[in-house]
Amino acid sequence: MDELNHLHVLPNEPGGVLVAFNLSEQPAERQLLIDPAELRLSAQQPLPAISNAQAQWHDGRLELRFPLPPRSPVVIEIGSTR
Repeated sequence: MDELNHLHVLPNEPGGVLVAFNLSEQPAERQLLIDPAELRLSAQQPLPAISNAQAQWHDGRLELRFPLPPRSPVVIEIGSTR
């Protein structure tokens, strides 16, 4: 991840929460690839439930695509987040 994309996971739980920020004055589209091991997931399994993003497995990684309004954060829940 980087300064505009933060991934939060719980120990021993699959899934997590991605918080993405758009600091610009313009709407943005973002595409991220995440190693499923970071989320305790496997690309051999069906996609977990994901909110606020389009998702697919791409070359063994979780690909997320989502819009970001200007000067706003977006919270994306991935799988079981309690």
